[in-house]
Amino acid sequence: MKLTTVEVDLAALNPNPWQPRRNMDADELATLAASIREQSLLQPIVVQPLEGGRYVIVAGHRRVAAYEKLHETDGSKWARIPALVRTGLTEAQLASLAYTENVARSALTPVEEGRALQSMVDAGLAQTNEDLAALVQQPVARIKRLRRLASGPRVIRDAVDAGFMVTLGTDADGTERRELRKLELNSALCFVRLHEAFKLAAPKKADERIDRVIRKALAANWSVRRCETFVEATIAGREPEPVTDSAPVLAALFTETKRRFVVDLFLAASASAEQLAEVRAAFERALASEPGQR
Repeated sequence: MKLTTVEVDLAALNPNPWQPRRNMDADELATLAASIREQSLLQPIVVQPLEGGRYVIVAGHRRVAAYEKLHETDGSKWARIPALVRTGLTEAQLASLAYTENVARSALTPVEEGRALQSMVDAGLAQTNEDLAALVQQPVARIKRLRRLASGPRVIRDAVDAGFMVTLGTDADGTERRELRKLELNSALCFVRLHEAFKLAAPKKADERIDRVIRKALAANWSVRRCETFVEATIAGREPEPVTDSAPVLAALFTETKRRFVVDLFLAASASAEQLAEVRAAFERALASEPGQR
């Protein structure tokens, strides 16, 4: 297919209705705009013509957003953007191209992917997971996982999409160390299963209970296997085993003398985030102590 290159007014562009990305990172967008200002646009966007002289964006939403940012700050020089014109694309092709471009160029969150896939099914562009896999060129197993997440409870989707602030420990002065952490897809699916069990037992408390479990898992940096073990034990009515993940004993992670504080980096590589936070606190206490007390 021969593609025609034109310059299109930003005001004449319609977003792709199948665009899966809900939010754009402000820092990444500013970096892209600065790069375009210095080097110009290295790759044109792709559009499909509509009636009335308008175009729908097939690929290049981030580039368009960067141009709009430049247009706001630098004026009319950035009012038009180079574009390749494609014709004859079906709705299924528009959806597929929007999905695959975002996955390839700037990773979507699993929640955004799952929502995009489900919207294709809802619109009749695909009926089965196999249809979706062929449409977006992804493994069937991954399609199943993403759709299951998209239909899961909001508390779990939030933990994957935006993440939760968790407490990692307390400094010597009593200040809490907090960090934003996000739940990984396979761990999230473990907790979807647990949430279903919680709903059977006490529907009104299911969200609150799973929220506490997720925050505990994120703070302790649980592996997927650790999440699976916890969920299986809880559903079976057994007391979940302590959070160890085969991490080394804390005392073996470091040695402390009056003059030296030595960390075993080999052991530290398999330590939990909570254990590393305790080592850091011990080191800070050693630094803060009087020379004669070391």
